Amino acid sequence: MFLIIFLYAGFSLSFILMKASLFYSQPFFLVAVRMLFAVVILFAWLFIKKDWRHISPSDWGAFLGASFFNIYVTNTFELVGLEHLSALKVSLIFCFSPFLGAILAYFIWNERLTFYKWIGLLTGLLGMFMLFYPQGKGTSWAIASSDLWLLGAMVATTVGWTFVKKLVFDRGYKSAQVNGVTMLLGGIASLVTSFFVESWQPLPIFNMPQFLLLVIATSVLSCIICYNLYAWLLRTYSVVFMTFASFLSPFFTAWFGLIFLHEPIKSTFIGAFLLLMVGLVIFYKEELKNKKVL
Repeated sequence: MFLIIFLYAGFSLSFILMKASLFYSQPFFLVAVRMLFAVVILFAWLFIKKDWRHISPSDWGAFLGASFFNIYVTNTFELVGLEHLSALKVSLIFCFSPFLGAILAYFIWNERLTFYKWIGLLTGLLGMFMLFYPQGKGTSWAIASSDLWLLGAMVATTVGWTFVKKLVFDRGYKSAQVNGVTMLLGGIASLVTSFFVESWQPLPIFNMPQFLLLVIATSVLSCIICYNLYAWLLRTYSVVFMTFASFLSPFFTAWFGLIFLHEPIKSTFIGAFLLLMVGLVIFYKEELKNKKVL
């Protein structure tokens, strides 16, 4: 359990570091540099440990799916949205991932939702409504569009981790190899996108020393430690339990944001968090009745 707490504390701190990084670079280029820096470390580790495994042609679809959803879309959409929103709000939005997974399973895979799961889902939706409800006449289009970017990131991360779990748990690949390959492909895609949509004069960087410091710190914490720890924990815990445990992130993000970025903790965030938590508890208690998750 300590590792799960450490994982979400790490993810929360990475939100803060990524928010700070946006002061010194543009989002697509930032994602590309973070991912490609992490790839060098992961591939060096795999080479030293001799843990590289030949990738079966039948598994490339899952690798491409994880690269696109879990790396490219999740990270680029998240950073674009994070430009105009607080780190705490971003963290709270990602707490809705378990409900989103249930909705996708209901419409795509025809999985049945019990009465209590619907109650939990509707409670969570009410919490999400509080987060996205316009905060008065001063709400700008930039903030409203940022919410949509983050919704896209949340959908992508839910789909993406399903591919990762299949590769690590069902296909038996090492988490370092899965993350290395997907980060390489996702990082290249982000770099190509940056070249076409961002200003290169000569690079989309505003302060090189600060940029490099934050990129190294974020890459090591998020891309190396947290991504691989999450994939490793999926061998023991289900996706349902891991996403349920994400309720820890807002606690850490609120404190880190207040201390390092001086972001206020608004009453709407507290109310949304409480509703999301109540919905998660109701939903997860019903999940325990239907399947063993540990």
